[in-house]
Amino acid sequence: MTAISMRFRTLEEWLRWQEGLHPHSIDLGLERVSAVATDLGLARFNCPVVTVGGTNGKGSCVALLEAMLVAGDYRVGTFTSPHLVRYNERIKIRGRLATDDELIDAFARIDAARGDRSLTFSSSMRWPHCCCFSVKRSMPCCSKSASAGVWMPSTS
Repeated sequence: MTAISMRFRTLEEWLRWQEGLHPHSIDLGLERVSAVATDLGLARFNCPVVTVGGTNGKGSCVALLEAMLVAGDYRVGTFTSPHLVRYNERIKIRGRLATDDELIDAFARIDAARGDRSLTFSSSMRWPHCCCFSVKRSMPCCSKSASAGVWMPSTS
């Protein structure tokens, strides 16, 4: 992997910066997000993805799916949103929360791929879990559209 310049040293600095990066909370269109996904090498997933949607119970469904798949010896990455206390709660890799260092590395990769493209905070939050899963070989996952997901590539 190529060394990537770090804009910030802490997860809190990355999150604070991204919250104010775009002048609008909504910026319609998929061109910018799709281009960043392509540059990250995450435009297509080569594994099964389960996306859980609906009004209530997404987190519980994902927790149950994760427990079943882990019991079946699958490598599982999960993404849920929102978090309760810390951003790290959104991403679990093989049953453990993503570390600050893993997320900082993911945000640096996203920033490098973003270049001068403008991304809203919500759009920026679509890729950290995919970056974390791909590095840990629990590969890419699901995109968040008011949903949570489990990625189950293959047995360990």
